[in-house]
Amino acid sequence: IPIEGASALALQNDKDIWGDAYSKNIVLVSPTNLLAILRSVETIWRHERQNKNAEKIALEAGNLHDKFVSFIESLEGIGSHLEKAQTAYDTTFKRLSTGSGNLIRRVAILKDLGAKTKKDLPDTLSIDDES
Repeated sequence: IPIEGASALALQNDKDIWGDAYSKNIVLVSPTNLLAILRSVETIWRHERQNKNAEKIALEAGNLHDKFVSFIESLEGIGSHLEKAQTAYDTTFKRLSTGSGNLIRRVAILKDLGAKTKKDLPDTLSIDDES
């Protein structure tokens, strides 16, 4: 209501005017309370936006958590496969270098017997004559 006096007169003559307006989702304002009501509405809208952002942040945080857990599970799987590969390597290398008939010793014997070779076995390979 643009005129303060008209607003006061209307409220004096019709006590139900506020209730009728409110039931129709209308808020009666006058020059005196317009700015305060507009600031209240702006504050409510800001809080609503913040609540929506908080919901989005919570959703994104949940998605990030789930993705992180999947990453850790994959990383643990890689570690497990690396351990299995190391075990397989160790077992295979043992078969190559241990026992009385191991391949490293047999190849060294062939060279000692005069086999024509262009390369020598690496010094890091040790010959284990145990069974």
